[in-house]
Amino acid sequence: MIAELSTSFGVSGYEEETTQIIKSTLTELNINHYCDKMGNIIASEYKDSNRPTILVSCGIDEKGLIVTDITENGYLKFDTIGDIDVKSLISKRVKSKEINGIISLKAIHLLSKEERERKVKIDDLSIDIGAIDKKDAKKYVTEGDYFTFDVKYDTLGTSQIKGKALRRAVSVNVLLNTIKNKKFKDVNVIYVFAVQNEIAARGIKTYLNTMQKIDMAVVLDCVEANKENKTSLNKGPIIALSNNDTAISKSIIEDINGYDIRHQTAYVSDITAAEVFRGVKSDIPLITIGIPISQKQTPINNICINDVDNTERLLNRIAEEAKKSC
Repeated sequence: MIAELSTSFGVSGYEEETTQIIKSTLTELNINHYCDKMGNIIASEYKDSNRPTILVSCGIDEKGLIVTDITENGYLKFDTIGDIDVKSLISKRVKSKEINGIISLKAIHLLSKEERERKVKIDDLSIDIGAIDKKDAKKYVTEGDYFTFDVKYDTLGTSQIKGKALRRAVSVNVLLNTIKNKKFKDVNVIYVFAVQNEIAARGIKTYLNTMQKIDMAVVLDCVEANKENKTSLNKGPIIALSNNDTAISKSIIEDINGYDIRHQTAYVSDITAAEVFRGVKSDIPLITIGIPISQKQTPINNICINDVDNTERLLNRIAEEAKKSC
């Protein structure tokens, strides 16, 4: 499932292919679900109105590119969708629904001294689709078309995986497995597979403005593993701490620290969905879980499989604690 989710085409605002994978899986699991006007997929399992209601969400989109102009020579100018390190784009293979391309930078011998010394900017890059000129390029592409990265999903050594959109792929996989294994028992659960997470978490923000009463929420995402926040791969999921944590969320985190599930804790400020949640529904206890990821802001990511497995275990234990605390 991770491989299928990773390789699917699901740039923010154009998530239909990924959406279909999730909806098909939910249908096979016989889980009630629907799509709202934004495109979010909402699945629910209600057992008893007297029991607490928990919301669990993750993003389903991926970083990508949008064509902004086509030059007379047939090259595509573009802008990024999502937070992408521009210098990581050079020479990367990309694809749209219709055609493949490669991101090019002016040849080194054609660069001026000033151009060689300054930081690479998005305007310096173009997508080469092999077109002869603008007229030829327009047979396949037009302004506003989306491109995603053409990256093969594969393993790295014996413990890691690499591919594009792993932030989306592993988060959705964990949530679908949680639903499949029915780990949230004796509570009512709302699962939100949110679109446009890469664009200021627009999907979950829209849903929260129309959301019914809930007692607790869990945001599932990926967090860059690095020395700055003292986290790394293969040390378990990251419980993202915040100075906005409530008494209930702090209590649950303290209880989790006593479990035999390998995990990390760190103050993390780059999980946009969590920040949006606190801004819109600040009175609701929130637990944020980050799956450690490497190269989060580049077209190719890698993740440790053990961290994904432990995230599922951790999410299951949070479900147990939610019953006691809410």
